[in-house]
Amino acid sequence: MKKIDLTEQEQLVLTFMANGFTRKHAAKQLNISYPKCLKIVRNIKDKFETDRIAVCIVQAFYKGYITSL
Repeated sequence: MKKIDLTEQEQLVLTFMANGFTRKHAAKQLNISYPKCLKIVRNIKDKFETDRIAVCIVQAFYKGYITSL
């Protein structure tokens, strides 16, 4: 299994989205701009080699990057 290095912000954004929050809500909660949040999401999708954030969330949960929903 390939190890994916996620930053703390990437893990937080994934956790928010896994819990049903929007990118805008994640940005607000993390006190970052919405464009910055979009960039983080793009980076996450690149790291998981997919264009769907839902796939990233499932893989992150399965691999232990997200521990609770």
